[in-house]
Amino acid sequence: MQVRTEGALPNRGLSVTYRLAIALTLVLTLAVAATIFAAYGYGRRAANEAFDRLLQGAALQIAERIFVVEGEIRVDIPVSAFELLSLAENERVFYRVARPGGETLTGYDSFPLPAEGRSIPASGLAYETAFGGERVRALVMPRHLSERAVTGDIYVVVAHTMGSRDQLARSVATQAVTVIAGAGLAILVLALIAMRYAMRPLERIQNAILERDPL
Repeated sequence: MQVRTEGALPNRGLSVTYRLAIALTLVLTLAVAATIFAAYGYGRRAANEAFDRLLQGAALQIAERIFVVEGEIRVDIPVSAFELLSLAENERVFYRVARPGGETLTGYDSFPLPAEGRSIPASGLAYETAFGGERVRALVMPRHLSERAVTGDIYVVVAHTMGSRDQLARSVATQAVTVIAGAGLAILVLALIAMRYAMRPLERIQNAILERDPL
């Protein structure tokens, strides 16, 4: 035998407004998270572009000071190249001038060259590697020699550790994240307020239907 409690109201559950609010919050949260992830990627790219220009300038200065004298390759490392690299403060600097086969003309003999088979444009190729127990960012630039005694490419490699560029990347990303998070929170609050006012008529209709006696 079924027993019915007089005057009992049916279980209302979550209102339409609250369900929409939850859905809107989830959508905006995912959108902000994706934007923050993109901001960190942008910060890294911006930092790499800025510091790679220093590497490129230093490599170009060294490449211009490669000569062939009496059939021998001579490298005159300009002081200005190291002054340019020193703009990345508190970073260790490395360089190497080598033949494609790996023969070092000057610099750090064991500094890794890029993987064989990679195409190296005239403007240089940036790559990351490990050296001396640290992560480093390097740029290799080819210098083609067309002398009677010596013909072929010479590779100029300059590199420095990555502390400064990591710090710049975090700074750029943090500023972007602060703006994005603030804007996302403001949009969410305004959207919830607007939705609350817009859904009031529907809530009244819903309440009226739920409060009706099913008999």
